[in-house]
Amino acid sequence: MKFASLHLGLTVALCAPSFSLLAQAPGDALTVAPSADHRIMLRYSKFDPLLSRPEVPGTLRSAADTQLWIVQFHGSPTDLDRAAVKESGGRIVGALPYDAQIVRMTAATATAVSVMAQVRWVGPYEPAYRLEAELLTEHLSGTEVPVREYNIVMADKRTEKKALEGKILAI
Repeated sequence: MKFASLHLGLTVALCAPSFSLLAQAPGDALTVAPSADHRIMLRYSKFDPLLSRPEVPGTLRSAADTQLWIVQFHGSPTDLDRAAVKESGGRIVGALPYDAQIVRMTAATATAVSVMAQVRWVGPYEPAYRLEAELLTEHLSGTEVPVREYNIVMADKRTEKKALEGKILAI
C-alpha cells in the first residue's frame, strides 16, 4: 500500500506541471522570463555569445554559404517564437541549452531573424561545434586519421541523405 501511494504521489508530482500547460488556451502567448544563464552549451565550448565566442580553427569554420545557424532567444523559446523563425524562412532542426535552436536558413534569413525582439543572438553552427572531441583532436594534430567507420548525424536525414552521399562519394 505504501508503495502504491508513493508511486501515485510521484506520478502526480511529475505530471502536475504538464497539466497547467495543457490548461492554457492554444494560441495564448507565454510570458517568458529572461534566462539567468546565457551560455550556449556545446561539447566544443560553453560560451555567452555576447561576451565572447570560442576560437574556431580556419579549417573547421563554416563556409560563407553556411545553412545551419544557432538562434538564441532571451528566454525559453515559445511556439510563437519558433513560428516567427519559420515564417521568416528558417526551419528548426534541433535545440541547444540554453534557450537556443539550431535552424537551417540562408544568411539573409539569419540577418532577418537576428533583429527580432525575442532573439538574443544568431551565429553560425560551426562544423567544429559538431565534431566529437577525438576527431577534433586528430584533425588539429595534422596526423593522418585512421580508416574506420563513422556515424554521421544529419539535421534532416529525409531531405539531406542523398546530397551527403554524393559529397562522400565525390571525396
